[in-house]
Amino acid sequence: MARKPAASLSSPAPTSWLYQAPQWQLYEVLLSLAWADEDELAAMLVARQSPRSGKIAAASFLVDLRCLGVRTAFVRICKSPADYERRLRAPLLAETYMQPAELNLVARILQVGVEYAATLGFSPDPEYEQARLLLAGADPAACTVPVVAGGRHGRPRYRPRPNDPVERILATLTRAVGADGFEYVPAQV
Repeated sequence: MARKPAASLSSPAPTSWLYQAPQWQLYEVLLSLAWADEDELAAMLVARQSPRSGKIAAASFLVDLRCLGVRTAFVRICKSPADYERRLRAPLLAETYMQPAELNLVARILQVGVEYAATLGFSPDPEYEQARLLLAGADPAACTVPVVAGGRHGRPRYRPRPNDPVERILATLTRAVGADGFEYVPAQV
């Protein structure tokens, strides 16, 4: 008897909930109020609800438009709207002010962040590829809101966060744009 190949840990089987969720109805799309501020990261939450079970599939993204692109991304399934509220939405809203947003704007922010970071040598969080499945139907090109990458004067602007591999990031920036081609804003103690 032939054995089935082991499932990949990095990509779910095509019949899993993750591949069904993009067809579910949008439940909500939230975006941090200060997403365009130079010293802020863009926090986003995209949620879809299953018409059969009521489960919520949600993807969260934290995007640095000034340098690193998609810093964090994750996708989760919650068994109900109450579970979604308790596990994902409420904790995120406790950390940052958010407002309802258009899916096209969120997709455009992600696109600009990923593309800009790639020019500097940075890749998105590994879970980004799965999380972005919940952006199904978005058209970033249809977004009329300006989304600007880079810091002041169009140069990359890196502000470290806890647990950042600062030396590696600075070395990557130096290779990409030269030692004087980016702005480094040390973390405040």
